[in-house]
This record gives sequence, structure tokens and C-alpha cells, in this order.
Amino acid sequence: MIAPEPIVAAEPVTKPVVGQPSTEHIAGRIAWQEPVLAWFLSRLVCIVAIIVGSALFPIERRLDVRRANPSAGVQSDLPGFFHSYAEGFRDLKRFGTQPMIFVSVGGSEAWLRPFVHWDAIWWLSIAEVGYVADPQLKAEQNIVFYPLFPLCIRAINKLGVPLVLASLLIVNGLMLLATCLLYRLVVQRSGIAAARWTLAFWLTFPSALFGVVPYSEALLAVLSVLAMQALLEQKYISSGLWCGLAAAIKNQGVIIGGALIVPFLTGPRRGRALIGMVCSGLGLLAYMGFLYHQYGDPFLFVTIQKAWRPNLGNPNPMEWSWLLISSSLDSLRLLLLPNRPPIDFYSGRILDPWLGWWMILWLPSVKRLHPGLVISSAVMILLPLSTGTVCSLGRYVWIILPIFVVMGERLANSGWRWPIVMVSTCGLLWQTFLYGGGWQII
Repeated sequence: MIAPEPIVAAEPVTKPVVGQPSTEHIAGRIAWQEPVLAWFLSRLVCIVAIIVGSALFPIERRLDVRRANPSAGVQSDLPGFFHSYAEGFRDLKRFGTQPMIFVSVGGSEAWLRPFVHWDAIWWLSIAEVGYVADPQLKAEQNIVFYPLFPLCIRAINKLGVPLVLASLLIVNGLMLLATCLLYRLVVQRSGIAAARWTLAFWLTFPSALFGVVPYSEALLAVLSVLAMQALLEQKYISSGLWCGLAAAIKNQGVIIGGALIVPFLTGPRRGRALIGMVCSGLGLLAYMGFLYHQYGDPFLFVTIQKAWRPNLGNPNPMEWSWLLISSSLDSLRLLLLPNRPPIDFYSGRILDPWLGWWMILWLPSVKRLHPGLVISSAVMILLPLSTGTVCSLGRYVWIILPIFVVMGERLANSGWRWPIVMVSTCGLLWQTFLYGGGWQII
């Protein structure tokens, strides 16, 4: 008689739980095709919207752009225009107080014209002719833009790639890197489901178009992910060094490094946290040293900034909440009263205060990621309000990656995730459509 084989209980099939590392990560494998596909689809959506906006709703059909800037219009030789500007930029009659507004790309790179508007022109000017500044001139000047991003464009341009194409290649290449790094960080922390939805929220956010066009946000995103990864791994000096590089792009780099104040105060690696905080300001200090050497004023970028934002530094913390409330009411008024000037009514700034409120809503959840990131994220939301306006608030909050991480973790298993992504995508399409037409989406 043959003895029956012993019954072995089957191993239970477990589903990945958001908040725990995935088995795929434990095995040392990450499905890189997912972030690459997310990056590709987000490029495709934005590119189509930009081209459609340029064809159907160009700003020139609604406004006489030369009233704002005498040199506005298509420049058949954009690098030549930058050199002409550098040689005679003090001539306000020729260039106006806003010398780069409504300047468009022509010549051999005219096919890229829909992608280059507003601040993108300023970064390209720095990459081509460097900084041009005069402390006595009451006009917008490129000294307010930090150097690391235009240096990257210049490096690619020196390889023989045309200026505008070089800027687009480097931005979208950096966005691919940032997308993969962010995906890896969240997979390691919370699993694949959370990582997927983190990318979904980040890449469909209404300000995500600034990771497609020649703006510095893509480079800042790469360094932000690296700094956050090092912080969570308690590599405080490395985190500070990444922030130091980011500080050569925007002052947000220093603010990200502010997260190190918590490990400095609580220990046990206080010395490393202190060194990291010092390192987080290196990029800004280097730029200030350049300004002192070149112009004798390390704070020249702040002085010139007041030509762009006359109310810079005026609001106090007690006024910030009222500024958000009043701006939110103004945006509703612009939507409901279409007899306002077109530049206001069609402006994507209508969304800016609401994007700020959305990020504030999620801010307390960042504590579960790291208490220090709550501090830095809060300051990054409040920073643009110090100008007395919500202008560009959407750009500032899009780069606050800790909030997107906790959004992905919290909503991965929520029934609200699809409606939120759909609403966000509609905002992205609207913003991108307007940007393609040259409207005020900065």
C-alpha cells in the first residue's frame, strides 16, 4: 500500500501594500519601462497641446504685442538678436523695459517657436551672451536668473546643437532622469502602486508643462529627488551638496536644504546635518561671489528683481493667507466676467491660487515622510507670496516633490485617484494650450 503524500499548505498570495517596499524592489529589480512610458506619454500630451494652441489661439491675433515690447515678434536670427541686445540693451526706446517679452523664434528653428515663450527666452539669452546688467537701469534684466541651467544649455550648444533645440533636449532628458529617480525613490519606500500614482499626479499637474519647455524646473527636479533620497537615507552631507547645486538654479535649493534643520536639532548626526545645511547654500554663494566680482554687488539679483516684482518683500506672513484668498476670488471673477482684458482672462494664472491651496491641503501629510520636509515644503509655498502676488505660484509648487510622494502613497488605493488625475489633466491641457499660443503662463 502506497502511503499518501503529505499535504503541504499553499503559501498565501499577498498583495503589495502601499507603504511597504515591493517584492520587485526586494529582488533588486525595478520595472523601468513604467516611468519611461509615463515620461513619454506626458511629453506627447503636452507637445500636441502646445502645437494646437499655437495654431488655433496665438496671442498675436488678440493683442498688439509690440505695444509691450518694440522688439517683439519673430527673430529670424535669435542668437544674433541676443548679441544685439547685449550691445545696446540700455537703449530703452529700442528694447523697452521688457526686452524679451513676446520675442519669438524664427529662422531654421522656427518649427520650435511654440515651445519658447516668456522666461524661456531669458534663459536662452544667458546661454548665448551671458549676463547683461546695469544696476541703474529700471528694466527687466537677465541677472535675476541663476546660472546652472543656462550653463547646461550652453554646454550642449557648444557641441554643435542649435540653441533652442539644445535647450529642449536637455530639459526633456533631465525630466526623464527625474521621472526615473522619483519612481525609484517611491518604489523603495512604498511599493510600485504608490510610485505609479506619484508619477501620475506629478506628470499631469497643471504646471507640468514646465518640464517640457525650456525652463529650469526639470534640472531642479533632478536635484530635488537626489537631495530628498539622501535625506531619507540620513546622508545629510550628500543631501546638502545636492541642495547646494540646486541653489545655483533657484533659491529653492537653499530652502530644500532647510529640511536638515530637524536632524540637526534632534540628532544623533548633528554635525553632518550642520555641514549639510552649510553646503546647501554653496550654489547661491558662488553666484553672489560672481556678482560681487563682476558688478561689485553680491545682492544685485535682488535689486534688479524689483523691476519685475515691485512689491517684492512687502507682504508679511499675516498677509499671505489674505493674498491667497483675494487671488482666488479674482480668478473666479476673471472666469465669470469675460469682459476683462484678454491677457487677464485667458491667463493661466487663474489656476495659480487654487494650486497653492491644493498643496497646502496636503502639506500636513508630509510629516509621515520626514518632519524636516514639512518645513521646507511650507516655505516653498510661501516664498512666491513674498512678491505680493501669486504669479508663478504654480511653477513653485510643482517642484515640491515630497507632497506628490505622499499624494501617491495616500491615494494609490483610493477611489478618488482617477477623478483627481482627470481634473488635473484638464488643467494641464488648458495651461499647455495657452502657453503654445504665447499667453501668460509663467
